[in-house]
Amino acid sequence: MNRAEIEQRLVERLSDRDGPGPPMIIVEGPRGAGKSVLLDRAAARLAARGVLPVALDVERAGTGPESLACRLAAAAAGAARLAGAGRFSGDRSSLESAAAA
Repeated sequence: MNRAEIEQRLVERLSDRDGPGPPMIIVEGPRGAGKSVLLDRAAARLAARGVLPVALDVERAGTGPESLACRLAAAAAGAARLAGAGRFSGDRSSLESAAAA
């Protein structure tokens, strides 16, 4: 499977709103494998479809479930603020900066 096919599957999966909750995925791989580029491209395509993606780097999220939950909530709230202000660009850096705000 090439990168374009992986990106397409990612966008399709995260656009699916038929499940019991928001669709979620975990992307893992070694540094330099292209995870960030893949997620940035998919986020831009999702934003164009009206889907608000929320990204969280678990290496920076802390070790406990409370820390992870707080970071995820902050990332979601920040992305929602950006979307409401018309400033959501669909890239990971806008999500991370919104989460820090």
